[in-house]
Amino acid sequence: MALASEAITPAEFPVLEVRGISKSFDVTQAVKSVELRVSAGEIVGIVGHNGAGKSTLVKLIAGLVVRDAGTVVFGGVTMPPQYSIRMARARGFSLALQEISLCPDLRVEENIGIAHPMLIGPGWRRRARGLIGERLSAIFPGHGISTRAIVGRLSLAQRQMVQIALATISPGAPLRLLMLDEPSSALPDQFSDSLFAYLRTETQAGGMSVLLVSHKMADILGSHTDRTVVMRDGAVAGEYSSGGLAVETIIECMGGVPSSDLPAADNAPAVVRLSRGRSDAGDDVLSIRDLNWKRLTHVSLSVGRGQIVGLAGLEGNGQRDILDAVWRARRRALIPSRLHRAVKLSGRTSFLSGDRQNEGIFPFWPLRANLTLSILRRLSVLGILSPRAEDREASEWISRLSIRGAAGTPILELSGGTQQKVLLGRGLATNPELLLLDDPFRGVDVMTKMDAYRRLHAQAEGGTSMLWYTSENIEMLECDVVHVLRSGAVVATLSAEELSVGRMIAASFEGLEGLEEVVGGPAQP
Repeated sequence: MALASEAITPAEFPVLEVRGISKSFDVTQAVKSVELRVSAGEIVGIVGHNGAGKSTLVKLIAGLVVRDAGTVVFGGVTMPPQYSIRMARARGFSLALQEISLCPDLRVEENIGIAHPMLIGPGWRRRARGLIGERLSAIFPGHGISTRAIVGRLSLAQRQMVQIALATISPGAPLRLLMLDEPSSALPDQFSDSLFAYLRTETQAGGMSVLLVSHKMADILGSHTDRTVVMRDGAVAGEYSSGGLAVETIIECMGGVPSSDLPAADNAPAVVRLSRGRSDAGDDVLSIRDLNWKRLTHVSLSVGRGQIVGLAGLEGNGQRDILDAVWRARRRALIPSRLHRAVKLSGRTSFLSGDRQNEGIFPFWPLRANLTLSILRRLSVLGILSPRAEDREASEWISRLSIRGAAGTPILELSGGTQQKVLLGRGLATNPELLLLDDPFRGVDVMTKMDAYRRLHAQAEGGTSMLWYTSENIEMLECDVVHVLRSGAVVATLSAEELSVGRMIAASFEGLEGLEEVVGGPAQP
């Protein structure tokens, strides 16, 4: 079922017009008098620092949150002060949030019935399988997702693909506007590329428009969007044509450092690279020798004290299996003998996941409790938690990590990036000797990432070691050593001097031999 169709909005009307929309949560004004316009067939990107109001804005437009003031106009029709997401969908407006909102205990096909009850009836499963299967194949060729799979058993990337595909299904009306909140935050590069190619094809055919929120500069710049809207402190701070727009201009508009003070990025504008630390850091805190575990075959690597070691390669090639094996190895009495023989650890180990919804935050607890959870024993006297000690510890990490929020703030009132800072604080509060990082900065803006990289390098200088997997190749440039995995095996090991995005991509597909053919010329480290 193709999305492209005849024009459904008169030429004199924009698909979406937002006039002076505002929203406050208690004393915090999340969105301030925002003006926004999206024309038919246009892709508009929205960027901004964590807490700038981007996600709140798209939730207001979609009907998930009720606005305090302003007007929302869909295709020339003014929406009432309060309307539901189903009313928005009935007019062809759909939203895919960054946080996965699928029912984990249901099958992929069954989630369509939850999102679109009008499809329920005789033969609905067959229709649902056809709809979601066709859409997944159109957007993400080679996705490998069964429509009968239980959602909770899918990987984070697969769940995000299902959520995006589900948002493009509009049985009640032609899809006019697709709103995507951090759509590529968990996607491997090849599926991000296919998503943006699909969006451009559909918008050029005239069937829909796209409003895209992303922290990844590579998602916004170049040909992926037509216009870029920058938000700061809940308001629109600037609006630019995306063609030729520089990342430095966006960061300045967001309130960041002047472009002349930014370090040069390597190979891509998505992340501003900081200088790397040591490449040979001394004694090993982790040693893996001939590990065969899940999809891993004969994996050997080590992490020296104070060293940042990266795990690169296409998603699903064993990077997370290595992190899982190391994390299990903490409890040596409870692990299989083959792990006991292959994985040698010394000292405290902490784990930081980028899947904060399922593996990170406790949604009904405040910031304070989420941050101090890992060190309750240290904050207790005779087994009784000291509120004063807990507040003191939380305040220290709030200040140290520049977290926007008070100790008692409900965790769900914080932006996604701020929640991730809280989890980083939780991991570092244990004073770990080894920190395991599983794509921890997914959906985090470039300025917050830079702050996080500085913190990680400072921790490494203090002796903390790190084993880091990320779905963004550019982040691997922060590492001292990178191991590239393919089909569960380490196929290349790159030192700091050898590192480049081109080399990692080449090794992911074909190894270092044939590098010039893969990346179109010699890769520069």
